[in-house]
Amino acid sequence: MSERGAIARPTTEGGWWGRYHHHDTHPPRLGRALWWLYHHTFGQDHAEMARALIDEHPAGWSDLVQPAPGPFERAAFDRAGYRSPNDPGWGQAPACYCHGDRSENEQMLMCQCPVENAACDPWQIEWAYVLLTGGMFVLTSWHPERDRHLSAHRAVALVQWHRPEPHWREIEDRGRRTDFHTLAL
Repeated sequence: MSERGAIARPTTEGGWWGRYHHHDTHPPRLGRALWWLYHHTFGQDHAEMARALIDEHPAGWSDLVQPAPGPFERAAFDRAGYRSPNDPGWGQAPACYCHGDRSENEQMLMCQCPVENAACDPWQIEWAYVLLTGGMFVLTSWHPERDRHLSAHRAVALVQWHRPEPHWREIEDRGRRTDFHTLAL
């Protein structure tokens, strides 16, 4: 399913910048994949993970979610690239838009929600994951009245790397609610 998202870093101005991710961006899919990539693929090295996901793939991602159980191995990122489902290598490496059959140019997403920013349309980026040294913020596009002109990304959770894996459906559910009072899980 195509739910548009972002994998990002925080900016000094309080927003984020990052790369597009096209498929399965809701927390039980991409959130969980990022958690597992941090803990297993990148050996709990936040800087290496951000470098691989943001710096080394400037056109963004079609899909980082491994079709088989468990995350992609680190070596799979060296083979990352877009392949059609008919290609024998499909699903064996992450699918980025800058390598393989697509070879697209850099696409940088920026957001300073709730400040209006032409580079960010919260309804187009439904979920954003802002990678931090100690964890990641999970943000979703939201406005209580669903008014497109007043929408913004809002944080629904702070997932801490050193804590047990969170309940991803609970985080996803927070995206539809207003009655939670802390980002902690």
